[in-house]
Amino acid sequence: MINGQEERSFAKGDLIFNESTRPDGVYIVRDGLVEIFQTVRGQEVALGRVGPRGMFGEMGLIDHQPRSASARALGPTTVLFIPTEAFEEHMEQLPPWVALLIKNMVRRLRETNRLLRQALEQGGLPDASGHEMIFSSGDDDHHAGDILGQSEK
Repeated sequence: MINGQEERSFAKGDLIFNESTRPDGVYIVRDGLVEIFQTVRGQEVALGRVGPRGMFGEMGLIDHQPRSASARALGPTTVLFIPTEAFEEHMEQLPPWVALLIKNMVRRLRETNRLLRQALEQGGLPDASGHEMIFSSGDDDHHAGDILGQSEK
């Protein structure tokens, strides 16, 4: 159990957070499906989906920047919410080189998101509406099941 964690439930279509807002914590999907998207030129662009045991909302906590995308429940969804303070306590326990590696990966991903947005704003990318990227396939490589209080299968 992580200090300050809480379970939150969302109905289909509920907005979990908006892009450009200040991050307040990280989310781990217990049940359901979450869509991560950006709004570009007034249209929503799906970046991917996060399913059970997947995590989202971590980038802003790592690099202290506003959220780069929005998140919405695609159906009834339950998440485990871990507040910023608890997340930072755990990050401080990592060896410095691991924390640096994570920060560098987030910096690169944020730059990729910026370039994607720029290309979309200029109309430079083909329609990818048939493409679907799943951020979590339900595997447990990062022991999210332990955080969720679930046993390994």
